[in-house]
Amino acid sequence: MKERFRRFMQGRYGLDQLYVGMLVLYFILLFFSRWFMPELMTGLMTVVILLAVFRMFSKNIVVRQKENAVYLRVINRIKHTVKKLVQKIKDLPTKRYRTCPNCGVTLRLPRKRGRHKATCPKCQASFEVKIRF
Repeated sequence: MKERFRRFMQGRYGLDQLYVGMLVLYFILLFFSRWFMPELMTGLMTVVILLAVFRMFSKNIVVRQKENAVYLRVINRIKHTVKKLVQKIKDLPTKRYRTCPNCGVTLRLPRKRGRHKATCPKCQASFEVKIRF
């Protein structure tokens, strides 16, 4: 039986990170379908699971790889943004974040009350920073 399935799957795309993401989305929809619009959620869940199975059995490997690459770019961008936000929250007691008015780079400055001169490490522009608390 395993050999028959292995031969059937030969030349097909199989599982990837987008497939796992679609399963996670399916279970999230399943969780919320108990409280919010069960008919709509059931329809969305059906579409998600059918699309995931279609992708898994697809023989168009190049297109499936491109879809997965786009998904990974988006997910990595989200992870990076969340990581920066968490770091900013952790640094809140000791650091302040300001943007350079010249080039727009975010600078991490020590939290000292009053007016200070800051120099951007990227464009070397000097500007005044006011930290209130």
